[in-house]
Amino acid sequence: MILPKVSVIIPIYNAERHLRQCLDSIAGQTLREIEIICVDDGSTDTSLDILRAYADKDDRFSIIRQQNQFAGMARNNGMRHAKGVYLAFFDADDFFEPDMLEKAYEQCEQDQADLCLWSADYYDTNTGLSTPFDYCLDRSLIPATIPFSARDMPDDIFQISAASPWNKLYRRSMVEKHQLLYPSTKRSEDTFFASMAMYHASRITIVDKPFVHYRQAHGGNQQSGTDLTPLDWYHVMLQLKEALQRTGGFDSVQASYLKLLIGNGYYYMSLMRSWEGFQISHEHLSRELRPEYTRLQNGLNQLPTWFSGMLRQLSTTSLPEYLFHEWKQQKAVCDTLHKQITQHEQSLQKLQQENAFLQVLAMQTMRRQYRKYLLLSHCTFGAMRLRYRRKKNELKAKLSSQLIRHQSL
Repeated sequence: MILPKVSVIIPIYNAERHLRQCLDSIAGQTLREIEIICVDDGSTDTSLDILRAYADKDDRFSIIRQQNQFAGMARNNGMRHAKGVYLAFFDADDFFEPDMLEKAYEQCEQDQADLCLWSADYYDTNTGLSTPFDYCLDRSLIPATIPFSARDMPDDIFQISAASPWNKLYRRSMVEKHQLLYPSTKRSEDTFFASMAMYHASRITIVDKPFVHYRQAHGGNQQSGTDLTPLDWYHVMLQLKEALQRTGGFDSVQASYLKLLIGNGYYYMSLMRSWEGFQISHEHLSRELRPEYTRLQNGLNQLPTWFSGMLRQLSTTSLPEYLFHEWKQQKAVCDTLHKQITQHEQSLQKLQQENAFLQVLAMQTMRRQYRKYLLLSHCTFGAMRLRYRRKKNELKAKLSSQLIRHQSL
């Protein structure tokens, strides 16, 4: 039996609205030697019927059913059935470029890499427009030599790529060797798996193309209910720290872990829609960061400006003080945007005035050209009429003279 080159694992939970577009973009990959493992995580809509329809038409599809245990457990279940040389994890509400797996597979084979990274864009469901997802792959951090590993960039290994599973291709033997699994949390489970893979991969390569269209503004992604489990991200970060410590290599990537902790904490606090969720997230993040601030107090310049500023604010201020500082920061951003908008409005008004003037000028020019054309036309046709009359008179005179001569004979 020939093993598939890539095992694609997709957790599905009540994804009927966008599921067909996702599955079509996977089934239509130019790399044909793939298996598509769809794990139905207890869907109550028509997702399972859609999966069965695809499986009936394409034997590369297989369906696994389980009770609702969330995306991480569904991915773990899919991995247990995977046979491919590489693993790919995708979400059921996104869709993908057709050459994604082929390009990533070829790059991994060429570089003998354990991991391949690529970029993505945001796809707005309401407008149908795509915008760059710069955070997905930080091009400023890409090292000069590829492939690379955590040993080559320990201070930024968790920052070069978003801690998401869907912009990566994983060598299955590497995943199995290090026994990498997703945590059982409802949210943020991908941070642990993706970060541990980045840490353990001995060779990481890159295809710098936006292969994934990450869907937004549809209300069905996991982040839309963050308040229900406000500390999932925090528990995952603690699990990640403990796992790195068990390997004995935490000290080497501690700076990168700290930046990931600050970035994730800030991100999930911004997702909270309740005061309770925000408050408890801030409390736990601040408590975790205080020892780090004490450790780095005389060396905060080792961190980039934003991270050092957030570390200071979260470690040394109360919640009201932090909120006041954030309000001032956001107000400054809003003021800057307001100035930019005002400048754009003034520029637009000036352009409109210039456009109106140009339209008047163009109309006047057209009128002058038209009058010139009429004048030239009259002159031309007048000259033609004169020449015609002269010829006519000459011919008439000639005929008259000939008639007189004929009569005289």
